[in-house]
Amino acid sequence: MNIKKLFLFLFISINLYSFEVPDYHFIKDYTYSSLVLSPQPGLFKSEELEISAFSEEGVIYYFLDNGIEGNEPVLYEEKLYLTGEVGFIKDFIINFIVIKANGTVEDYSVKYSLDNTKEDLSQVNAHKDSDSFSFTVTHDNNTFKLETGTNVKILYSSNNDIRLGDSLYNENTIVLNGAENTNSRFILSGLTKSMKHNYIYYDYFDINLEKPMPPEIGTMLWGQKYTQDMELSIVNPNKNGKIMYWLKEWKTSDIMRSHPNDRNNASWLTYFNPIKIDNTLQNSVFSISTFIRSDNGIDSDIVGPFYFKIDEDGTKLEQIFNKKLKIQTKNNTTVLINGLEIENKYILSSSDKLSLQFNGNQNDDTFIFEYSSLNTFGKSNKLPANGNYIFVPNNDDEYEFTFKYSDGRLIAGVLFGRKLDVIPKPVKYKSNLITFYSENILDFYMPVNKKFKYAVSNNKNEDIIVNSNSTQLESSLLFSEIDKKEVLYRLRIADVTGDRIINDIYIDVVVDKKESALNEITIKDFNPNMVYNEKIKVIVENNLINEELYYRLNTTDMWYKYDNNLILNPVSSLLSSITIYFKSIGKNGIETLFEKGFTYNFDKRAIFVDYTFESNDGNGTEKFPVKNISKALHLAKLRGLKIINLVSKDNYITNMINIVSDIIIQPYNESNYAIMIFENKSIQKKQNSWFSSKGLYSVDFRNLNIMVKSGRLFASTQNSKFNFYNSDINVDSQENFCLINGSNSQFGMSNTIINVNSSYNFTMVSLNNSEIILKKISGSIIADTINFLTIENDSKLIIDDFSFKFVGNTDNRILNAKKSFVSIQKSQIIINTDNGTIIPFSFIDSTFEILKNTITSTTIGTVGSIMYDIHNSNGNFLYCQTFIEGGNDVIGINSSLSTFTINNSLIESNNVSDFSYQIRATDSNITMKSSILKNSKSDTGIGVLISDSSFTGINNSFFSYDITGKTYSFWIANSLLTTVNSLYLIDNNLKSLKSFIFLKDADYLKFKPVWISNIVSTTVMTIENINNSIHKSLVNDFSESNVFFNLNELFDLQSKYYFIPINKDQIGDIGITSFESEIKIPETDFFGKSRSNNDIIDVGAVQFSDEERILN
Repeated sequence: MNIKKLFLFLFISINLYSFEVPDYHFIKDYTYSSLVLSPQPGLFKSEELEISAFSEEGVIYYFLDNGIEGNEPVLYEEKLYLTGEVGFIKDFIINFIVIKANGTVEDYSVKYSLDNTKEDLSQVNAHKDSDSFSFTVTHDNNTFKLETGTNVKILYSSNNDIRLGDSLYNENTIVLNGAENTNSRFILSGLTKSMKHNYIYYDYFDINLEKPMPPEIGTMLWGQKYTQDMELSIVNPNKNGKIMYWLKEWKTSDIMRSHPNDRNNASWLTYFNPIKIDNTLQNSVFSISTFIRSDNGIDSDIVGPFYFKIDEDGTKLEQIFNKKLKIQTKNNTTVLINGLEIENKYILSSSDKLSLQFNGNQNDDTFIFEYSSLNTFGKSNKLPANGNYIFVPNNDDEYEFTFKYSDGRLIAGVLFGRKLDVIPKPVKYKSNLITFYSENILDFYMPVNKKFKYAVSNNKNEDIIVNSNSTQLESSLLFSEIDKKEVLYRLRIADVTGDRIINDIYIDVVVDKKESALNEITIKDFNPNMVYNEKIKVIVENNLINEELYYRLNTTDMWYKYDNNLILNPVSSLLSSITIYFKSIGKNGIETLFEKGFTYNFDKRAIFVDYTFESNDGNGTEKFPVKNISKALHLAKLRGLKIINLVSKDNYITNMINIVSDIIIQPYNESNYAIMIFENKSIQKKQNSWFSSKGLYSVDFRNLNIMVKSGRLFASTQNSKFNFYNSDINVDSQENFCLINGSNSQFGMSNTIINVNSSYNFTMVSLNNSEIILKKISGSIIADTINFLTIENDSKLIIDDFSFKFVGNTDNRILNAKKSFVSIQKSQIIINTDNGTIIPFSFIDSTFEILKNTITSTTIGTVGSIMYDIHNSNGNFLYCQTFIEGGNDVIGINSSLSTFTINNSLIESNNVSDFSYQIRATDSNITMKSSILKNSKSDTGIGVLISDSSFTGINNSFFSYDITGKTYSFWIANSLLTTVNSLYLIDNNLKSLKSFIFLKDADYLKFKPVWISNIVSTTVMTIENINNSIHKSLVNDFSESNVFFNLNELFDLQSKYYFIPINKDQIGDIGITSFESEIKIPETDFFGKSRSNNDIIDVGAVQFSDEERILN
């Protein structure tokens, strides 16, 4: 309730007989092609609405929106619930997106409105806020303070006096005092002023401090028994309030007490429905008490307690409980004006005050009134239709009143004033010249208890005689029409005593029935062949004189008055049309219907692009497409659309495009891919960025073949989202090129193939503080330098199903992650280079989870390679496989200041010049389980090098053979070593110097290994670089819980499955279990199969005691 409502009333009062026209006509005769909604969009009188959506063609997403930028679609699952706002009509614009199985998208924008404008209930002791002017209420005990805004003056009366005029209004605040045990009623009026008129709105305010009557429960008899199959009813004799009751069952041995005195005690319950009485105790007694809690917070007296029993053979409750409901019936109401019964529906009253009195029982009825005078308009809210209301003017103006019951029934119309002539006057007409345009009835305000005579003539020059023999005027006259002619009636009404005229009035009435001169309707710029995708204003060019024009939107719709504000607004995502029909109504009432309809066609499914369209003036509809994507994006923003449909097969982009709204670019023909060709041959513009987005926008490329032939950057993004779905991306730019570069953004790619063939540098993603999701992507990247993915500063990367071949002539870097989180699964990477550096994965200050990642690296050059370079990071490897072929100084995992685990994984290197490390770590903590390390045909092979680190290895297999130089399973400097249930095979090659462990300098003094149940080849030195006595001591310690064995004959080192022993019986079943050691043994082996088999644990990565397994 606010001032706006008052102004709305005032506007309608001034334009009392005008026809209200809606600003927009939404075209609603449509069906969805892929989406079914229940209920259909519309206006609902409800606090909450449940919406169901269904599509047989795809997955549904939605978001609520008042614009289309920056909204994140939510997957629709079961239901969508809308909640309104109390006291308001709340609109919800919902965008539904259907993503079909083939990747194309359909977008639907619909509007639901929830009307929750329930009448506000009273606060503690107040009636309610007015619906006309707002005021705030504060109270202290029985004193209420009402305060309005500065532009509204407020006045009150405590005796049903209603003030007319504006001279008494001075205050913005009033204080009202209630009286105990009384319902005090105050008549309120609020005044606001404009340049020409004063507007007064009336309401009432109750301070109800009456004590409510107690509830009716009937006559209870002590000791009486009642049947168990009945329900107990309680009746509230008041008009409001709620029934509270206390019901308790007692044992006959109990001391039965009364109800609680504290009426806020939790044992007092609210009564909603008749109470079913069920005894839970044998031979028990019930007691019940009840009272009324009124809406004003005052409680009635308590009725009870009553005590009774129930029994199958007892008296029925309905015979004892009085269920008489006091139903108040409306008597025939008598309404008095100034103390006299109303004989005519329109009354003229010349007096100092106007009295409106309701006699009869009308407690439930309400009425309203409206009036107008020379400078003032007034209107009331609903007032109780009982008692006597006194209307008191403070000037000599005439006041024209209308009194109605709230259901619209007319009580009376009254023309009232202090100095009115006591003579009948026309209702609604101030002038004595009245024009009708059809047969019509003229009503008169009639003075009470007086008779008047009248006479009528068609000759305006005739002297009209009225005397005692003339016709008596009742309360109205009928003026008839003469077809297609104008007729003048001259009327004289007189107060006649004998033959003497005391007072009289002359009125001229014209009945005009001439035909309309309008032959046809013309509309500005109407083109029946045009298709629109924006709002259209319909402008009628005809000049209408003494006629009004009406229109309707089909042959059965209601007619609306045309007032130059007819706007057609098409529904998004649909093809639609609307036909407008017109008719004119002359002031004489003659109607002219124009048979010709004006049909407007709309297409708001998308903006359509066709580079082969012959005209440059297309508006983006399918029939009139635009010729370039830049214009399509501009129109999509203006029209509020999300989809751009490419009609032509080849679509050329030659200039940079700024993204200014959410957009989806896709082919219109779902069965074919459209090709987007990015090329600018201008030397000045070759180094451009094709797309730029610096807002909360989302850009989707779907089902496209994207060919980049020039440029350095495909998209620059800030706070935006770029996504590729079901697309092919081909880059042939002869410049350094990056696909996506920016920050604070989101980048997604799904089911997409990327092929690059360039002699320059290539980067797919370079983002910071962003989120990247890559699923089901594959391709081939050939470039001079490859920096495929670069992320930093709180970025997040998720890779799922990733398959690529990389050929970088100078550098091969797949992922550089700094201060980020990385999750990779199901990845297959092949790297081939003649002489390029290979560092596929680099993690700095990051966290990673890598599952089923396979790298195959092949080089014939002498440049070093590091498969995983990890610094100050932590993470996990699971089911990962790394294959290194060739190179110089090769490292599988290089780590510093990091902590990570390696489970069920493999690192294998072959034919490496100089050093080949499977793992090299400094200041790190490594745990490896059920994994395999292999070094073969290299110059120097080292399984694990740790410096200032710790390594815990359980059930691993190390293989080293055909090494021409030195080979070590471990190279240790100031580090901690734990190895359990592991197998270390070093072949019998006499060319190499073989050692199980190499200790750097004199670290053997600190070297305290934990080694249990390991098998080491017998042909190796156990520990190198220590003196004989220490060596002998460590060997003895090792021999106590480990085994030396000639392993060469047990494995086929040339086989693909070299890690599975040929003869299982000789080395099987010697590993310790978790029951025999504090060290937790891995639950699965290298293949992922459970190790638990009758408490048998094999040594090494593979649990081979049962059947042989094949590597997946």
